[in-house]
Amino acid sequence: MNAKGFPIKRIDIKLTKTTPSTITPVSLRPQLKDAGLPCGETATVAELQGFIDRGVKEFTQILAGKTGLAAYGFSETIPNDVHLASSAYAGKQIEIKIIKLATGGYGELRLLKEEDTEVNYKPSETGAGYSNELYTVLYEDNFEYLESKTGQGGYVFGGQRKDAKTRTDEVATDVAITNLFAEAAASAAQIYPVAGGVDKDAMQAVMKLTLGKNFGGMAARDYYYRGDKNILLVDGYDEQAQDCKGIGAINLLYTLTIQEYKHKAKNGGDTHEVTITISSRGMFYDNPDVLERDYNMITNPGAVMGNRSRGSHQEKDNHQKESKSDFPVRDEELEIFVELPPADKNTFKHSLPTAISENGNVQRLVMYSPDYLNIGVLDNTHGSAETKFEKTFTRGFSKEFSTTIGYSTTVEASIEFIKASVTLSLSATFSASWNESQSQTTTFSVPAHKKTFLYQGTMLARLIKWNQKGPESGNYEYVGSPILTETPTVMTSDEPILGAVKPKP
Repeated sequence: MNAKGFPIKRIDIKLTKTTPSTITPVSLRPQLKDAGLPCGETATVAELQGFIDRGVKEFTQILAGKTGLAAYGFSETIPNDVHLASSAYAGKQIEIKIIKLATGGYGELRLLKEEDTEVNYKPSETGAGYSNELYTVLYEDNFEYLESKTGQGGYVFGGQRKDAKTRTDEVATDVAITNLFAEAAASAAQIYPVAGGVDKDAMQAVMKLTLGKNFGGMAARDYYYRGDKNILLVDGYDEQAQDCKGIGAINLLYTLTIQEYKHKAKNGGDTHEVTITISSRGMFYDNPDVLERDYNMITNPGAVMGNRSRGSHQEKDNHQKESKSDFPVRDEELEIFVELPPADKNTFKHSLPTAISENGNVQRLVMYSPDYLNIGVLDNTHGSAETKFEKTFTRGFSKEFSTTIGYSTTVEASIEFIKASVTLSLSATFSASWNESQSQTTTFSVPAHKKTFLYQGTMLARLIKWNQKGPESGNYEYVGSPILTETPTVMTSDEPILGAVKPKP
């Protein structure tokens, strides 16, 4: 209850507690090597640990007396002007999100998933925690659009933005990295000043991968790197009730430039002119109605706003019937099965809702058999220079399949599995947009004398029918044939990924 005696709305979300990853000399050294920084080769383990300790100390000082908001999701945005399939992304899983734009059309958001990086929580496999809605609002074009609408018709967007801050210092490389950690934590804290920013352990996990290959090329005189990180946040998560006080998202965009990074300074020392530029934007919601309002301002401005407090299933059903809102009610639990499960009540409960209902028979889609299928080989083995390839791939159900996902349905799910002794993951957000296949073309680049194998995440779907008029047992059955479902997740590898899919132990 709040001070006025009204019930405080909670937001339904299903998360699993995890142990945040830490920055270690083992994870830092290859980044320094990739960047071409001499200390990647010469620094001792103790020296690398010293870099890390100083950076973590900066986090702790900024969060002094405050806890920071916990994180439940994290990704790195790959800039649209950086081609995929380069050695920097080999073996990485990249989700290509198609974001609806408030101004019309769609944008492409390419998210690099670091599978070995954990923050405070992760979404349960049967629900990805409003990531689709948060990424839609956080997307730069949409965020700017909502900012522009503030003050019109009483609308107020609660998003916060901190414009780019630049600092230039004459420092050694290790100090430059420490300064970058500090600026990132401070920028996040400015977006969420009450909480003090992002939890320090989560912040360390987010900054675990700070550097990468020189965007200017390894032959360039100066080192230049651009980082673009997205963090999904949660406040006051209750593991038993599976709800929280609020959720939000933040984007940290930074650039790091080190002048003449491969050469000694004129005075013979190891300092360089280092410039760090960082900006941030984000939003936080302690009321699900406000998140719905902002999401609908982008996807369906004419939608009827509805009450999104947790209520009875009947209240939710009534809302879905009466509202034209694009915002989904979170009362579905979709599970992606490694193999086709038995046709029974539990399978039906964890399948994807459809708008199909004939003669009392309700049909849903069972999603199973996740895999990464080869969709091409980019062969530049005989080339003497980097070559670019364009590849078109499709997201959605195969064309011969005719079904309808409900207008107000948005369901998210993920799964981890084993293939060729490698742990892979696959996640998808299903909505009415999947009712039609969507093709998109992405540019990939392959270095000279290299060959790259390109994979797309897929799964199978099969309709399961429930005869509501039949007996409690024996009234579930599969109908039709399995349907190939293509997801917007792609992966590149220097070697073929072969073998059968197995469940993760």
